[in-house]
Amino acid sequence: MKTKNKLKKAFALSMVGMTLWSPQALTAFAEGIQPTGSSLTMDDQANVINGLNETHMWSNDGGDSWQQGKQGQLFRGTQEVSVARYDSVVVSSQKWQAKSYPGGAYVIYKGTIWQNAWWAEATDVPGSANVWKQVKGLPTPIAKFNFNRFTDEEANKYQLEEAEKVQNQKKVIGYFANWHGYKTDYQPQNPDYSFANGVTNGKGYDPEDVPFDKISHVNYAFMVIDSEGNLKSNDPWADYGESEEGGGRTYIKQIVEKAEENDVAAMVSIGGWTNSVDERGFDHATATPARMNRFTDQLVDFMLKYGFDGIDIDWEYPENNEEKEKFVALIKQLREKMTEVGKENDQYYQLSIAVTANHQKMEFIAPEVVNQYVDSFNVMTYDFRGGFDSETGHQAPLYATSTDKDKKFNIARAMEEYHNVYKIPKHKLMVGMSYYSRGFANVNKAGMGVPSKGVPNGGTWDDPAQLAGLKPWCQLKDFEAQAKDENNKNLSYHWDNEAKAPYIYDSQKKELFTYDNIQSISHKVNYTIDNGYGGAIIWELAHDTPETDELGTIVQNVLTGTKVDIEEAEDENIKQTINIGGQGISGGGDTHKSGFARLKLEVENQQLSLVKNSDYQFHWYSWPQNKYAAVKVTNEQGKILFDQTWGPKEKVEGNGYQKFDVFKQFNLQEGSKVEIFHAEGKHHRFSTSDNDELKTKLGKTGNTYVYTMQGKKLVLTEVK
Repeated sequence: MKTKNKLKKAFALSMVGMTLWSPQALTAFAEGIQPTGSSLTMDDQANVINGLNETHMWSNDGGDSWQQGKQGQLFRGTQEVSVARYDSVVVSSQKWQAKSYPGGAYVIYKGTIWQNAWWAEATDVPGSANVWKQVKGLPTPIAKFNFNRFTDEEANKYQLEEAEKVQNQKKVIGYFANWHGYKTDYQPQNPDYSFANGVTNGKGYDPEDVPFDKISHVNYAFMVIDSEGNLKSNDPWADYGESEEGGGRTYIKQIVEKAEENDVAAMVSIGGWTNSVDERGFDHATATPARMNRFTDQLVDFMLKYGFDGIDIDWEYPENNEEKEKFVALIKQLREKMTEVGKENDQYYQLSIAVTANHQKMEFIAPEVVNQYVDSFNVMTYDFRGGFDSETGHQAPLYATSTDKDKKFNIARAMEEYHNVYKIPKHKLMVGMSYYSRGFANVNKAGMGVPSKGVPNGGTWDDPAQLAGLKPWCQLKDFEAQAKDENNKNLSYHWDNEAKAPYIYDSQKKELFTYDNIQSISHKVNYTIDNGYGGAIIWELAHDTPETDELGTIVQNVLTGTKVDIEEAEDENIKQTINIGGQGISGGGDTHKSGFARLKLEVENQQLSLVKNSDYQFHWYSWPQNKYAAVKVTNEQGKILFDQTWGPKEKVEGNGYQKFDVFKQFNLQEGSKVEIFHAEGKHHRFSTSDNDELKTKLGKTGNTYVYTMQGKKLVLTEVK
């Protein structure tokens, strides 16, 4: 239990001069008299001062610094809190330290407010240097309170109760990446930050841009691990405002303060892909028990020093039994140390882990074991596919498609795996929401499962050393609009209704981008709500549209459980295929032997692709019609876009061969026509994905079949 009474009455400072239990003081206490008009009371069990609001300010360091009061402000652990009437100058002042200050700064030194008229050096001490002028003394407190921490069983009970509250809270966890202090994409006229090039101005994505009203948690990414297994900052300029060049962003301080102002939990995220994979940070930190113990001490100390509410471990990814054991030991030890310091100051510190969505690697984090130590599993349900693969695929599909080789490699199956196989409670599972694209290069047609090689140079936010085809949603939005423009002959937009995911194909550059948009994020939000999962994580906040936060506005529905009304603006994906060719075709006394169709026409969302269907060749001696097949494509005005005939070559000794090697793509508008001829005795096969009953073998004579584009489908309109 607490070591003092649950509720204490504040004494006005007009009582100064009385002994604590003098007759006057006892009378004031008994009658509830507040000579200053104050009605502040302390609830030590709840760690609050009732009546505290923005008209007050408070200090818990003897008056060296002050903060504006707010209702519900928590005062955890053991501390003495002084309360005074709000003064904007006092609140904006900081405790003087032996460092340089720009002109106009307010500082507190020995109970007095000082301001410097010009630049002050570290050796310029207020009261002894002319640069500092005395402004005024500190105000007299109207009340003081002594808070005390829980002890013994009450402390254990408090930790358990707070853990349950945290774990059952609906969450939207947004990751804030510290490297965006260098980017100026929100002001395109400004180049990115570069000390080497002398560029130190411009606007990046800063803490002030975070939509704190749409999230429950903000995860600061990343603090990293050095080669000796020590915690460190990878960028002191961004994190603390420290660098050899001067200046800096002080992002940690800003994030923590703004999170507290908005009642959002601030977590520090450790590791990340580069630090885990390229730098092997967690391998170094867990190399020996001594290193692990030192590392977890550093994590807890860092959390306390900078005022974070918890820690997020992003180890990507343990992938064998040895790393599995170390991962479990790390999480267990960290949880134990966080709980111990939590008991010291009446605070429950949260612990989350960013985990794989790959069902083949889940076992190596021992989910069923670490579940007892963590508050949330932040499942990174993105990056399923990318330029690192040899064929195209969705980077964040909600569901499997009929052509997927691995039916578990999608969001729904990953979440089910954690819950059904590893028995993780749904309220601890967070669904990943991606705000960016992945790209594929050297792609010869639109679609999933198409051979590719490498990643495009079109990723505007790529690391030059690690191309990925990364475009943020704030830029993808315009890219998508261009792809939907009927007058754009190079870009085409596609919606995969099975995966509930979009992609864009650039036929000129042979590039394909898979990403999330308003529609796909809406489906994921509804999926999260319908299936009772605990919330969502966002990678990452800076990728959303500035000021409007389009995707974040949708994702915040997870907090209230309000489903999104999805506008199915796009028709469902309808794929049509026409195969020309067959088996055992004979004519003119000669036999054409083949195993598969030679020519395939594919139609999807008004885009026609003509492709070779196999490595076979046309093979014949002669044909009476003097042609084997013909394809003619005309647009809605009757202009010929493609017209080609295949037939026998000049007479040669033995068999005659002609390779059938073609790839063409056309955007077909309403009224465009495709005419197909095949030789007598030949046939072609027409099929469509939206209705299997329409699969039909058409013709065994030398007819010409005319298909007309109606809406987004080819319809057989004439046989001649």
